[in-house]
Amino acid sequence: MPESATQPRHGLRDPETINRESSRWIRAERPRLEQIRNNLNDRIAEAEREGWLGDVEQLSVSLDAAEDKITQIEAQQRRKESPVFLGIPAFDQMAGRTS
Repeated sequence: MPESATQPRHGLRDPETINRESSRWIRAERPRLEQIRNNLNDRIAEAEREGWLGDVEQLSVSLDAAEDKITQIEAQQRRKESPVFLGIPAFDQMAGRTS
């Protein structure tokens, strides 16, 4: 096989490879984000017990960001798992048409 057949043209990567790498990254990132979220919840509880109001505020901002990222990952996984509607009518919808 010629080298050009195995190499991406113009620096572009194969979409299937990108999809595989993306899925691997998502699977690795989610558990880590859940650990971070749990740790932030523990740290917020400690800061509230100790009366460290400034820390509670800062940790809450970080917690919101971690939860937003987890939500983004969940949405991305749902998009990958759901079928894509291409707008092509089904045969039974076209059968009644004469033109």
